[in-house]
Amino acid sequence: MSDYRPTFRQFEALVAVMETGSMTLAAKRMHVSQPALSRLIANLETDLGYAMFRRARGRLAPTAEAELLREEIKNALSAVDRARRRAHQLGSFQEGRLAICAFPSLAATPLPRLLAGFCARNPKLKVTLNAMHWQRMLDEVALQRADFAISDLPAHANGVLAEHLCRYHAVCVVQPKHRFASLATVPLLAIAEERFVSLGEEDDARTIVQEAFLAEGINVNWNAEVSLSASACAWVSAAGGCAIVDSFAAEEWRGRLVSVNTDPPIVFDLWLLRSEVKPMSRIAAAFLEILRSYLGTLPGARHPR
Repeated sequence: MSDYRPTFRQFEALVAVMETGSMTLAAKRMHVSQPALSRLIANLETDLGYAMFRRARGRLAPTAEAELLREEIKNALSAVDRARRRAHQLGSFQEGRLAICAFPSLAATPLPRLLAGFCARNPKLKVTLNAMHWQRMLDEVALQRADFAISDLPAHANGVLAEHLCRYHAVCVVQPKHRFASLATVPLLAIAEERFVSLGEEDDARTIVQEAFLAEGINVNWNAEVSLSASACAWVSAAGGCAIVDSFAAEEWRGRLVSVNTDPPIVFDLWLLRSEVKPMSRIAAAFLEILRSYLGTLPGARHPR
């Protein structure tokens, strides 16, 4: 008897009979036949070694032992029921949390727009989105405070996996009346002859842009330097000239600026940073698929190499 563990179904049957006072009514409540319910009670009594009920005036009355078990069993059944509801909510995304980190251009507009649509379909989700440099992203993922992060560098740290997510083309942004605006592509040499707004040294994209010019033997002189792609777009919108930025910043300025592909293309990469030890939640995986689909629409987009 010491090794016997009553089943959840036996406890459920016990409480049903105690509350209805009838095997027939308890069987209806549990949607089983009366003989099946009687077997559950009989097996419980046999395995425990004492009776759960006695007959009193034509009704089943619980024994003292059954009464002592009643509250503990009901509490246990309530806990299991809560766990069932919670499992269902998580499975259907009715509840849950999603925490994402990304570099500023992606976190500024595309991610909020995609997350807004995702949350509209799953209104009870709690979402956190933070814009930060790749070094802080590594900490957030390594400490499991973020489900995943999107970086423009293949950052590495203990406990963090870096997976190539997407390769896409940078664009040259100009005012709608600029001579580049009607072109399908603009040569890097022509860009170097314009008033050029450069990204700051702290922006990793600056190095990629500079290397593209150097590969063509072009020395580009910048007229202004700003720290963010969004700031470069704002500068061009206000003062003219041109800047080479990622597609995310350019998208935010659509209608006010025109995006033109460069010749040759300047290629940017995106990396997915995720925990090496913590599995990705179903919610995070579902949103990541939406993000992958969006990234596939970027100019020159290619998935993983």
